Amino acid sequence: MKTLKSIVFLQIFILHTVLITAQNEAQKWYFGNQAGLDFATNPPTVLTNGMMTTAEGCASISDANGNLLFYTDGITVYNQTHTIMANGIGLMGNGSTTQSSIIVKQPGNSNIYYIFTQGATASINGFCYSIVDMNLAAGLGSVTVINALINTPSCEKIAAVRHCNGVDTWIISHDYNSNTFRATLLTAAGLSSTPVLSSIGSVIQTPIHTLGQLKVSPNGKKIGLTIYDTSIPMPFELYDFDQATGVISNLITLQSATSGYGCEFSPDGSKFYGSLFQTNQIYQWDLCAGSNTAIVASQYLLSSTLTSVGSLQLAIDGKIYVALAGKNYLGEINNPNLSGASCNYNPSGISIAPKMSMLGLPNFISGYFNPKAPPFTYSVSCQNTSFTAGTIASSVGLCSSLNNPLNSIQWIFGDPASGAANSSTLNNPSHSYSSAGNYTVKCIYYFNCSTDTVILPVNITNLGPTLSVAGTFTICKKEKRVYTTTGASSYSWSTGASTNSISLNPTTSGTFTYMVTGLNSAGCSASKIFTVTVNNCNGFDVVQNNLHVNIYPIPANDLLVIETDIDLDFELLNQNGQLLRKLSTTAGKNTFDITDLKKGIYMLKTKNHAAPVVFKVVKIE
Repeated sequence: MKTLKSIVFLQIFILHTVLITAQNEAQKWYFGNQAGLDFATNPPTVLTNGMMTTAEGCASISDANGNLLFYTDGITVYNQTHTIMANGIGLMGNGSTTQSSIIVKQPGNSNIYYIFTQGATASINGFCYSIVDMNLAAGLGSVTVINALINTPSCEKIAAVRHCNGVDTWIISHDYNSNTFRATLLTAAGLSSTPVLSSIGSVIQTPIHTLGQLKVSPNGKKIGLTIYDTSIPMPFELYDFDQATGVISNLITLQSATSGYGCEFSPDGSKFYGSLFQTNQIYQWDLCAGSNTAIVASQYLLSSTLTSVGSLQLAIDGKIYVALAGKNYLGEINNPNLSGASCNYNPSGISIAPKMSMLGLPNFISGYFNPKAPPFTYSVSCQNTSFTAGTIASSVGLCSSLNNPLNSIQWIFGDPASGAANSSTLNNPSHSYSSAGNYTVKCIYYFNCSTDTVILPVNITNLGPTLSVAGTFTICKKEKRVYTTTGASSYSWSTGASTNSISLNPTTSGTFTYMVTGLNSAGCSASKIFTVTVNNCNGFDVVQNNLHVNIYPIPANDLLVIETDIDLDFELLNQNGQLLRKLSTTAGKNTFDITDLKKGIYMLKTKNHAAPVVFKVVKIE
């Protein structure tokens, strides 16, 4: 009986007689016989400029803006101009490996990328890595390290997922002649030399059994794999994955069948899909069915066609695409989060003509497809903006595959001039912007083992008035002071006044707070809060010769208050006894402006009283 490899190459030879050897980071795909897709559009745009032909495994990577960086079949690396990258020949992957390669950016470095490769059918080439530096070759990149061995022999399976810290990345493979998974951590310091080994599940000890995909769910909680054989039923296997420790546990054997090849998770992690190459079938399992037994029993047959079904790959548009060997189109699971027929599988989905699909599709870090948190909403009233966080779906019942609860939210309003008010941890905060303009607002969702950031622009066109209040804010008890505000069209004071000025005459000491609100012609309002400190103040409070006189404050600054119980005249003298001015008071409180006096000591002498009394007044600046 022919092996999978011979069947694939036979189909390719019949249909195409010449076989050429060969978040937005996952936006551009290159795969198959020079096929390509760009997911910047919906539906994706067909790309015909690819130069790679590969029977099975491949990988592509773009930058955060979706601009292509490079792609590979695990042997040759092609740069963004679709020419071979400097030193990009001779990697020890294989175009006839199920998952020949995966590309992972090194944490903390925007220019260094690791290409992890697997040889074919447990060959001595094994599990290796090469390094690309995108700073070299005028930004086109160059391979600087090639074929550094990690482990051999190894299966044709490789996947990657973020560590629970959201920074580092686990690279997951499966040893050959063993039941051991190998989780190796890539950090800013490089690749760890101490992998986390989990011995669980089937022992893979026949070369043909090394075929089949290994995938991690987008939320990082589950691992699934297929084990291929042309005649002996081999299982689809499902496991739990601990993103913090790298440990794999809790085996569920979903089905044993011949020719299991592709597998993939739905974006929300609630469904698992598997494909059978020889029988051309695709199955779905509901990971939210409840117990392990219920999950196994939830198996649903999506499709059984005459077309050889290969890899399954989730895309950033939320759909799962199906490689169909020798066809110029891909199958398409349009709603993979939904159960049964509702997932809407189209076996003749998107066209890639004039190019051709083989068995493989690009391999990516699973976290690129984690469902994004929903966008927040906001309403603007002048400079005041109210925000409402998007609703995060919570896990239901026994569905541990979805259990990644939201711990907290942080807002950054993009308004550093507002100081500490520029951030909030409330679900639905408000912010008053300091000036008109365009702002970039971030809402960061912190989950148990991941973060997600939603960014939206906010435009502030109208501001409330900028109010100022003039007056003296430290006064003496019983002083009458006027406070005037400017900057708006109309005003409202906390005292109840609606004019632009108010008069205050506190009779007790203490600190008092007042507020004025102004409204401008655009209908926007703003408030100004100010405080007035009222002191008892030093002065003269004299009862002499049937005369009661209270003079304060001493020292005085701009105003001098004279309180008498009768009408009374005074002379204001300097230290030399020269008359400077005459002051006339009436019974009660009298206030005199002395701002024109120089700093110094003055005499205040009663005139129309039987026994003159002299008071000393000190003037300060």
